[in-house]
Amino acid sequence: MIRMKELGRGYSLQQWNLDQKNIWMQLVIKHIVDKNDASTFFKFGKFFNDFFTTYNREPDINDVVKYIKIINERKRKALEFKSKLTERSNLESQVERLVSLLAKEAQEVYDDWDQDEEGYSEEYGSGGICDDIAEAFCSIMLSRGIDCASIYNEYDYHTSAYAYKINPDYDEDQGNSRGELIKVDIPPYAYEEGAGYTWKKIPGVIFNRSNVVIEDYSWNWDEMFDEEGEMIFENAPGVQTRAKDAAANARKNGSLVRPVMCSICKALCLAQGHHSDYSKPLEVIWLCQSCHSIANKQRKRDDN
Repeated sequence: MIRMKELGRGYSLQQWNLDQKNIWMQLVIKHIVDKNDASTFFKFGKFFNDFFTTYNREPDINDVVKYIKIINERKRKALEFKSKLTERSNLESQVERLVSLLAKEAQEVYDDWDQDEEGYSEEYGSGGICDDIAEAFCSIMLSRGIDCASIYNEYDYHTSAYAYKINPDYDEDQGNSRGELIKVDIPPYAYEEGAGYTWKKIPGVIFNRSNVVIEDYSWNWDEMFDEEGEMIFENAPGVQTRAKDAAANARKNGSLVRPVMCSICKALCLAQGHHSDYSKPLEVIWLCQSCHSIANKQRKRDDN
């Protein structure tokens, strides 16, 4: 949620909402969006907030049009891919059977999230819980034999779970797909408000099946996997989730102790665990929220 002091002196929340409404209506008048398209409207509002946080100014109509074009292109690719399928995705069906359990796991993550009045949590600092929800989803799917990885999207400032299955019968000449890729997520604005790395818990949220969004991302396979079927953004299937689960279990049984000081800047805090190598789950670097954020950004740059 954009704080009033970030909007600048003399700038009201009413004006902020009015500016968003005016741009949205321009898009409707120009037939760029459908007035009743709730999905695009939701993404538009998130883009408006994130753009302001990144560039310290409101997006103009040209900025928004560019973003809408990206959304529409993604939709076009997804529809084009689905039109080539002759039967429903088997992987998607497997994931859909787990929806109630996934909603239950997300509820546990949400219920364990404690923030003070300023939106600060000893566990997450000022950050949100999308990482833990994605990892909880992957833990459930991995336990059912479904390969899964949690992936952070810098464009959306959000982490989602991706279930995937490599097609062993892939044949480029036949034009069939390399594999199935299913995005499994709960949109962040269902349980938190904010932008970038600052999120505040929305009180009283109860998750159910309808909150879990399942999307076929198989059309995007080539951007997320190399030719050998290795995920570009992960060292190995589910390794990030398994490493964090192992560290969490070690904390619970006392074999891994969380200190009250950051190992880099020496600030007093309830430190957060950071893995520089997910293949070594018990080798944890303890960092404050600020240093942890910097370390994660550096790792993403190194991975890319």
